[in-house]
Amino acid sequence: MKFLVVLVCVTLNYFWKRDIDRFDDTWFFRLRSQLEALTAQTAQRHEGGWLLGVVLVFGVPLVLLWGILLLTDDVLLGIFTLVINIFVLLYAFDRTQPGQLAEGFLEHWRSGDLEGGFLYLREHLSKGELPPVDDHRQLHQRFGRLYVYRCLEKMFVMFFWYVLTGPLGVLFAYIAYQFRDGESELESPQRDHLIGQLVWLLEWLPLRLLGLTFCLVGDFESCFNRFRGMWLEAPQDNDVVIYDLATAALGLDPVPASEFGDFERYQGLAEAEVSSLQALLERSQIIWVCFLALATIAGLQL
Repeated sequence: MKFLVVLVCVTLNYFWKRDIDRFDDTWFFRLRSQLEALTAQTAQRHEGGWLLGVVLVFGVPLVLLWGILLLTDDVLLGIFTLVINIFVLLYAFDRTQPGQLAEGFLEHWRSGDLEGGFLYLREHLSKGELPPVDDHRQLHQRFGRLYVYRCLEKMFVMFFWYVLTGPLGVLFAYIAYQFRDGESELESPQRDHLIGQLVWLLEWLPLRLLGLTFCLVGDFESCFNRFRGMWLEAPQDNDVVIYDLATAALGLDPVPASEFGDFERYQGLAEAEVSSLQALLERSQIIWVCFLALATIAGLQL
């Protein structure tokens, strides 16, 4: 069933109209706000009271989904269970197809509209401090890095944990990302650190599997040398690591420093890189789907 669910979700995600948001995430932030309000006094009275709010925010949706799966098990030959699996995975997938996400940025880039590209980056891929509006080199590099990481967290991580743990694992990963990216009225460095560690653990194995996939669909020697070297280096942010692996798989040479000031020359090189990254991610997605198909044919119980 998992192969069918993944195939349906990947197909729907690819062909869905991109000008219409499929789902509304505000339910999570309302739930989080209400549960944190209920546990606010406990968090203030006890040093570890903030943990109760985290447990409830994760626990309530997971218990509810578990109950629904239990009630619908084997109903109408498992059709309800299939629909629930499709809905949960599709909900967790990126709302914007990767190709469309890249094209939206390239529209501004091709026209030389750096301010438009900056605003697009801030709206769709904002993560941390953004580069100056007029720095085309940093703007392009930041987009490439966040673009590849967005595909990792919104597609490959969800894909991996669905195959391994089913819809409950997908919902857990979805909540962790929403928790990390959302704002809270209650400041808690310990909570933020815990969520950051959870996200890092969720991404640890999928990132490395995706890196190996890049080796298979790109420049194997260059990417594998970079993949092997990452084990010996100091820990880096996952968005930096996956972007380095992707550029190594494409065999892209660094743009000479002499080209930085020539926007027209740099413009073409950067556009080609973004298009190549998009193609690399699409090939990697096909490899993952094919592997799951072969595992299903072989009768492996994933």
